[in-house]
Amino acid sequence: MKLIVKKNEDKTITLGKDIKDSLFLTVEENAKLVLKFAVYQKMPAINLTVHLKKNANLEVVYADFSSGKNKVSAAINLDESGANATWHLASLASEQDQKEFNISFIHEAPHTQADMQNYGVALNEARLVFSGVNHIKNKAKKSNTNQSAKIIVFDEKASGKANPILRIDEHDVLASHAAIVGRLNDDHLFYLKSRGLSEKEAKTLIVYGYLTPIAKHFDKLTQTKITHLIEEKCHV
Repeated sequence: MKLIVKKNEDKTITLGKDIKDSLFLTVEENAKLVLKFAVYQKMPAINLTVHLKKNANLEVVYADFSSGKNKVSAAINLDESGANATWHLASLASEQDQKEFNISFIHEAPHTQADMQNYGVALNEARLVFSGVNHIKNKAKKSNTNQSAKIIVFDEKASGKANPILRIDEHDVLASHAAIVGRLNDDHLFYLKSRGLSEKEAKTLIVYGYLTPIAKHFDKLTQTKITHLIEEKCHV
């Protein structure tokens, strides 16, 4: 799929089961694109390539509640000055899911900004991997780039991994990253159980708090679907 958001245009696109394996997008000068993914079913490997022109704005919201083996790769190129990109991901991996997200921001021009936020939960025997690369190239002065990855691992056989990478070829910039991968806090679980919740109910409540903030970006029907899927996957 190829798409051009024309100069000064403001567009919102929501994709679900109609996602193709390769997406090529261009956001022209002063245009804005909000790109939403609501993924519930098994998916092919997805490759997303975006080019942002002068003062273009991109917001990507990716709600991943799919099953099975899945790999998502995204390369977001901030080609011209003033380009701005944000990426928000929430992913739930359960049973024997194998999920991998490889996200790159490439700052080609000065005065560009990018922010990446990845949140995930791994249950049962699932594996979840977040890999992020923020690359500020030479001459991309006054650029600002950031990435954050957080994964909660609930069960002994589940695993999570975060690989944050900064590649900085210019001095006059701001760049930061943070990554946290950890087991479910036993104290939090104990507190909720002491209030009369079962262990599964307590885990479900924690997952709600961690992943449902992504739902606010979607319509009521999608919000309800996300809630039901969290409940279903946590009670396996």
